[in-house]
Amino acid sequence: MSFTIGIGVLLEESANNRLRELELALAKKSGNWSGLGQPPHITVKVPFEVESMEDVNKVRVLMHDLAKRTKSFQVEIDGYSNFGDKVLYGVVKNTEEFLQLSDPLIDALTEDGQPKEYERGRMIFHSTLATNLSSNEYETALKQLQDETLSITTAAIGLGLFMGIDNLQHWVVINQSSFLQN
Repeated sequence: MSFTIGIGVLLEESANNRLRELELALAKKSGNWSGLGQPPHITVKVPFEVESMEDVNKVRVLMHDLAKRTKSFQVEIDGYSNFGDKVLYGVVKNTEEFLQLSDPLIDALTEDGQPKEYERGRMIFHSTLATNLSSNEYETALKQLQDETLSITTAAIGLGLFMGIDNLQHWVVINQSSFLQN
């Protein structure tokens, strides 16, 4: 049986709660609750497919080893942007630390180190707020964001290994590895 998994940076409780608060406001206003299908995080390795639970465990070990070599760092999320009219997200301002996580994962987890076209050097590190939006839902959610301010400075506390379930409608954290504390 194959599984779709991804890796994201997990954030402190207050940032997590603020992002979830925005997700809830957008969901309530637009009527689209898809953004709540994943815990708040910042993607560092886009979802990919593995063939077995043994493969999932190999990724878990790799992720854990990387987290144990990484010091916690500050994250700045400031403002909003979008991927077309389907996704609204919080913009990550400091990306160098994320590249130091993403690049080794891409090297280790892609055949011949060949990243997907939107990864190495093109990755937009982001925190999804609303997803799978119709055009009308997008316009409604975007209008809601005009009344909201997003400016968060927080600590990255670790890496989460996410697994897509329910035909990738929901993403659960199946493993969490903490960064070294400064």
